[in-house]
Amino acid sequence: FGLGSGVIVLSSYQAAILGMGLVSTAYLAEIYRGGFLALSKGQREASAALGMSRLDTLRYILAPQVLRVSVPPMATFLVSLLKDTTVASTIGVRDVMMYASQQAQGGGGSFAPFIFAALLY
Repeated sequence: FGLGSGVIVLSSYQAAILGMGLVSTAYLAEIYRGGFLALSKGQREASAALGMSRLDTLRYILAPQVLRVSVPPMATFLVSLLKDTTVASTIGVRDVMMYASQQAQGGGGSFAPFIFAALLY
């Protein structure tokens, strides 16, 4: 959201979605990686002994087990993400305070725009 003037122009909503999406992607990737590390190597070896392809091994043997192991940490992360969306309000605070500051400067430096912004919050 603050990458510079005109380089990349994002609305506050777009910046919040992009930021939360990138953070969520990283955390969920680590959750899935941990799920795969929790599985024993014997699962892959058994599927190779049965002559299954790597895609079938992933689809029918590994993925269901990883999903079962990963659901509790994913639920915990999603609750945490819901709480962390308040960070996105920081972008909104900047916008409202910027408009209040512009109105105060245009109106002779009165505190009325800031009082209205405080009431809005």
